[in-house]
Amino acid sequence: MANDRTPFDDEEILPRETGAVETILAEHGVQWADDPIGTIRGVKHQGVQWLLKKVFDHQAMVERYGERDGAFGGSGDDGARILSALAHDPRMGWRAMLLAADTTVERIDALAAALPHLSCVLNPVQHAVRASHVTGQPVWLPPLLLVGPPGIGKSYLLNRLADALGVTHDALFVPALVGASPFTGTDQSWRKPRPGRPAMALATATHAHVLFCLDEIDKAPSRDFQDISDQLHGVLEPENAKALHDQCLDLPIAVDSYFWVATANRSDHLMPSLLDRFLVIETPAPNVQQMRLIAENIYRACAESWADWFGSVPDQAVLTAISELPPRRARRLIALAMAKAASERRRQLTLADLRSVAPQSLSRPKMGFL
Repeated sequence: MANDRTPFDDEEILPRETGAVETILAEHGVQWADDPIGTIRGVKHQGVQWLLKKVFDHQAMVERYGERDGAFGGSGDDGARILSALAHDPRMGWRAMLLAADTTVERIDALAAALPHLSCVLNPVQHAVRASHVTGQPVWLPPLLLVGPPGIGKSYLLNRLADALGVTHDALFVPALVGASPFTGTDQSWRKPRPGRPAMALATATHAHVLFCLDEIDKAPSRDFQDISDQLHGVLEPENAKALHDQCLDLPIAVDSYFWVATANRSDHLMPSLLDRFLVIETPAPNVQQMRLIAENIYRACAESWADWFGSVPDQAVLTAISELPPRRARRLIALAMAKAASERRRQLTLADLRSVAPQSLSRPKMGFL
């Protein structure tokens, strides 16, 4: 969404020389064709060191689905288009490993500065990125579980984190899941079989790393809890994740390089065996000083989405008002108030605009602030 922009959204975040992987594989792909999934190859291209990982068997995909329409916009259902895209994969089942560059470190640091109350989450990410930058090894993160009150920016953080790392981002809203199919797909006996979401992400991913968010994991539906729990235990276990079997592809895919991040409002009733697979991080609501900084960033990001219509410095009364709200509510309120002001041909946001679009939000007592 336009009002979720950050200062680095306009920068190039795709991997260096997007076509480099295709060029490398044009030279080496044939001799690497028989490598098993999970194989990592190192190669220099134009003086830059690359690490490539085989995440699925492209030859098998070509044999099974190569005759299908290769275009996403072609005929057929979504599942068929994903299968065709993987069969026509220009990277032949290989993906670049994420090696942190100078700009990666800068983006993560900028994100940490913009969300100071979530430094507890970003600290291990900063360490992982700097370690990759120093050693030339891929970025590695353990599965993370972010536990905290609603509306403080957990989901927003994950969207921005994927941007900062330059990796594909996908999210599963756990309360809406039905059975195991979101993870492992549905087999070819179904009228419209679909790959699981981890496999679908590979159709557009440039890296072997996909940031996968499991949103509100503490609210998994009771009717499908066992199936969902079994799948979570599987994908979060490194050995199992090296070869996750997708029912639709009928092939294993390597998802052990994925960044798995779950969110929850509470963790006390999650299974101990599931909690043991995560690094559990308590995410506090921002204190007053932190919220004022966050409010300034929210206002600035919203103003940027209107080009130069609004100034970058908010009225102090407006800033004070939104500083008293949780980040999610503040972002929504600013977006509504800016639309009202712009519709009336005004370039300055006022406290009256905030009160007119959501009077109840400003009258509610503060919740959860330190």
